[in-house]
Amino acid sequence: MVTRCTASTLVVNPGFARQGVAEQLLYAGARLAISKSLKRILLGGRLPRYHRYAGKMSVEEYIAASSPKTGKPLDPELYVYLKAGLKVVKVLPNYIPDPESLDYGILLEWRNPFYPFTRIFRPMSLILSRIAHFETWCKTEFFFLSAFHI
Repeated sequence: MVTRCTASTLVVNPGFARQGVAEQLLYAGARLAISKSLKRILLGGRLPRYHRYAGKMSVEEYIAASSPKTGKPLDPELYVYLKAGLKVVKVLPNYIPDPESLDYGILLEWRNPFYPFTRIFRPMSLILSRIAHFETWCKTEFFFLSAFHI
């Protein structure tokens, strides 16, 4: 039985940068995981600004660091992943040849909060997979988990 979806990396055409495309792709992946009753999604990611900080901190420190002005992670791609609910599982040295990331990558995971309930309540997974807006999805997740006292 398949319980996870794995993607090597998420890429958005630079012409569509900062238009919410990456977020929509991540949310589409979450809807797919819910509708297919997958336990989790695994994704590899880059750290494109790490080269700016490599002389000052290790890659692990860079991942944990945040901007003193905004409180956001130093890396814009990491910020998108964390904002979408993914968690960093581990650092991947020699991930891909990438001078900006100094060849480092990160393994990210999104856990389906409805698993295993989507396996038991199949109609619920179909409803949840069609929710278009993330804010609505979060409210539904809270309602669903509260309703079952999880």
